[in-house]
Amino acid sequence: MMAKYMLLFASALSISALLGMNAWQSGRYAKLKEEVKRLEAVQAECVEDNKRLLAENTRLSSASNIESIAVTQLGMHKIAPENVTLVTIEGGQGNEF
Repeated sequence: MMAKYMLLFASALSISALLGMNAWQSGRYAKLKEEVKRLEAVQAECVEDNKRLLAENTRLSSASNIESIAVTQLGMHKIAPENVTLVTIEGGQGNEF
């Protein structure tokens, strides 16, 4: 008779423990699901930033835009061909490429 009560007590305790663990797992799952949703939003934002940066890089890399920036923002100008000096080094050691 005592064994029957012990088995009933153990069963009730086991069921309670399993229900508690199930509730704990459900809470953990909900938190992780929210974290995944947040990380996916961050990832989407990073992808969009990357697209914008690539477009900006392409725009800034164009030759006409580089020339425009050099003239307007940096005050540079094209040098006249007669002002170019060509330097050549002949017979030097260690200068071979």
